[in-house]
Order: sequence, then structure tokens, then C-alpha cells
Amino acid sequence: MKWQTNLTKSTDLNVAVKELTIGIENAPDVIFLFSSLKNNEQLLQQLKNKYPSTQLIGSSTSGVIGHLEEEKEPGASLIAAFLPDVRVELFSVPGETTKKATDINWETVTKIPPELEPCFVLFLDPFTCNTKNILRSFDESYSKSSKIGGLASGSPYNSKTTLFINNKLQHGGLIGMGMYGDIQLKPIIAQGCRPIGTPMQITKSDKNIILELDNQPVLQMLQNLIKGLSGNELNRFRHNPMIGIDIGTTQHDKSKQYLIRDVLGISNSISALAIGEVVKAEQWIQFHIRDAQSAHKELKELLEKHNRPCGSLLFSCLGRGERFYQEKSHDTGLFLEKFPKTPIGGFFCNGELGPIKQKTFLHSYTSVFGLFYKKVWS
Repeated sequence: MKWQTNLTKSTDLNVAVKELTIGIENAPDVIFLFSSLKNNEQLLQQLKNKYPSTQLIGSSTSGVIGHLEEEKEPGASLIAAFLPDVRVELFSVPGETTKKATDINWETVTKIPPELEPCFVLFLDPFTCNTKNILRSFDESYSKSSKIGGLASGSPYNSKTTLFINNKLQHGGLIGMGMYGDIQLKPIIAQGCRPIGTPMQITKSDKNIILELDNQPVLQMLQNLIKGLSGNELNRFRHNPMIGIDIGTTQHDKSKQYLIRDVLGISNSISALAIGEVVKAEQWIQFHIRDAQSAHKELKELLEKHNRPCGSLLFSCLGRGERFYQEKSHDTGLFLEKFPKTPIGGFFCNGELGPIKQKTFLHSYTSVFGLFYKKVWS
């Protein structure tokens, strides 16, 4: 298994193609392509003319990721994968179907039996997809499969969100790639937060409204939490309050692998806290702070748990990048510090897809890494 990443910042189509394909003499099995250029249709056609047997998938974006992260200038990122002993299936679903996404037979769509335990990379149009229904039903069909991906984004140079599949542009819906055989995908979900206070159990709620924690009014528990914060922590929490939700059993999971969601607002009159996820009584939560220092520490710790992959994809939030870290190419830089010269590429998304405890979610403020390896037995 061999991966290679190239990046271009040229708006000249011929130059862009030359820079994207440099060093790739033979046709790869797969190309992932992400572009903020204007002429994406011509770009796809030239790449398919050069590599007619290659399966190509990708999307438009506001910023591309390769050995560095380019957010401010137009560009394109190409990730080529040579995958011997791996079967690849591309698939697409039109926007008319994904708007509700209530009756999709995923095995029919992907043409891959679940028992083969494929891994999936998915790209969705943010305006025509019921993402929650899609991920829920996909998980039901492929419960043992890892799934990563992102929601397409536009750019100042090409405002329309577009999906790429082989030499065609798809407007709306979703596209995906399933891979099985001598390949395994290990996701990293870096949500950029650290916990504050102690875990608490929801004892009364209504959909996405928390009313009681540990049998006490939620705002009373929140006030108790705030009293114990340092001045710096309080400032950060007020600026961007987050909540981590344990999506596992009603027993608190000490692994601290939370699903992070925004705190949307409070009601003093009824002592209620609105958050960006539906919850239920007996679930555990813990409040979190999101900042660059916490995000750096979290990602570094997550990367330390893995061995060097053959190649990696990175789907990062539009709100992460240089504006968040106040430095360019932070996440790719940290990855390459841990895994020097390892191919990595991807794009800045309108939302990131990745698993928490084997359940796939749409994330925000997150970097989702997909680390690809040969199987242990190969």
C-alpha cells in the first residue's frame, strides 16, 4: 500500500494538473481530490484523461490540506492511493433522496455486503442532506465499519458546494467510497476541548433541554461549577461554553470519550439549559472549554496512541485552522511531527463525520483524521 499527496496553489489549469500529478507516473487505484478552484469540471476531466482507470472522489472546499493547510488562497489537494488487494466501490445518492433519507437501502447503494466489514469515506452536500438520518441508518447497516468524511464547503473563488465523482460534478446529495480487503481505517476524532468540573448525570430533560443534573436544577449546578473556575477558565467558558455527552451506557465511562456539543442558551425563569444534541435522563455529561492550547494537547495525545500509517486523510472544521490557532498548518504540522514524511491530505469542511464509541456523528470545531493501514494479517 502506497499513498502520495500533492498540493497546488496555481489557478492555471495546466499548471495545477502538472503540480497535482507530479511523481505519480502510474495510475493509482484511488484519487481523493479537494479543490477551491473555479474550473473543477475541467480539472476532473484532465485527471480522468490522465488516469482513466482510477476511481476519483472528492469535493469543493474553502481550503485545502496537504503537507500544509491553505485556507486563504485558491488551490487543490490530491491524495493518490495505490491499494493492492483492496476492492473499491464508489456510490452516490441524489439530493431528492437524501433530503429526508428515511428509506435508503445502503447495501443496495454501496454494493458491499456488511460481513466484509468495509471502511467508508463519505462526502455530503450540506444543503440537501438529512445528515442525522443518513448516519443513523448507515450505522445500522454497517455497524462494524468505520466511517469518516465531511460536508462540502464553497470558497470565495467558487461559492457553490459541489461533489466530485470520477469525471462528474454532482450538485446535492452524497457520494461515498467503500473499501475492503487488505485495508483498515483507524479514525482520530480531535474535538479541541478539555473537561472542567466533574461528570454529572442528567436526571430530568426534554429533547435537547437539560432541566436537572444530579437531581438539582441545572442552573444551580452550573453556578456551582462556575464558582470553582479560575479567572482564565471562566473567561473561556463564557466565550465558548461546550458540553460533553457520554453516549454510552448509563454507567459513567471513565474513558472520557465525550461527544462535544455547543451550549445554545439558558432560561433563568424555568432553570433550563439548551444544548446542540438531544439527550435523555441517566446520561452523563461534563462541561468543557474549547481553546487552542487544549486542542493542541488533545491532538498530540491522540496521535501518540497510533503507529505510523501508510497514509492519512484529514477533514477539519472551517472554524479550526489558522484563525483558531493563530498559526498556519497546526494540525498537519503536529501530524507530520509525529509521523514525518507520511502522506496526508484533505479539506476544510462545513461539518466533519467520524465515530464516537462506534457511532458516527456530525461534528463541529473538529479535526477528523483517517489513518489507513494494511491489515495485521497481510
